[in-house]
Amino acid sequence: MEVIESMAIEFHWDSQERPELSLIRQKYELDKIIEDGKTDFEKIMLLKNWVFKKLKQGNNPRREYHSSLEILDDSENDGEFYCSHFAQVFIECSTALGFKARKVGVDSNHELGEEEMHHGIADIWDPVHGKWMVVDAMHNLHFEKDSVPLSVLEVRNEYIRNGGKGIEGVIGNNERRIQYSGTETGLNTPSNYFWFFVYTDNGTDMWKSPTLLYIDENNKNKTWYRGGKNKGDYLPHPMYQGQFVTVTNPKIIFPVL
Repeated sequence: MEVIESMAIEFHWDSQERPELSLIRQKYELDKIIEDGKTDFEKIMLLKNWVFKKLKQGNNPRREYHSSLEILDDSENDGEFYCSHFAQVFIECSTALGFKARKVGVDSNHELGEEEMHHGIADIWDPVHGKWMVVDAMHNLHFEKDSVPLSVLEVRNEYIRNGGKGIEGVIGNNERRIQYSGTETGLNTPSNYFWFFVYTDNGTDMWKSPTLLYIDENNKNKTWYRGGKNKGDYLPHPMYQGQFVTVTNPKIIFPVL
């Protein structure tokens, strides 16, 4: 597996003007959805809230989706969607509105024999705070510390440090705030941010693009397993087979835009 420590990674950003994204923006009136936001951060919150309410959560999607337009069209007919669908819609709608967003995968610190908690989310460049912030559209959730939105790495570091006791989960457009005791488990908790990877392409080639796997002293001697009693055999994450690029320098994964 390739290891990158100091060289620059080339990220490929989708075009706001791609015809399909322009169609999504017009058909679903994305500008109206965010028009009450006074800042870009508030607009991101409104979009997160809309995606959560627009899609029905479930484990029986009608087909294999290749675009957010397909997902959104099926949402009009009571389709069911899981985490990656929520993330893809949030990413492509964000791009259509001129933001930079990308797909992220996270999981808990489970050992061989323990159930995985693999979850698909997004992160987005927040121009107001000048940093990356993680968005879990399926749970209408992002995280903050001292009123500053957190990146996936920052959530991970807070979890490793004290179980996430110093951060808050923010639901919707600041509709509700969650305090953590450090014992919570589940897809939507800080404990599920021990492992993470980031796709290097946020457009039509996203799913086959190289993904950046962050490694430090906490996981350098561990293996990210998929599977469990409810999810099949325990095996190393399939992205170890050529798609993971190991990165130890977080500045490579979180460039300043």
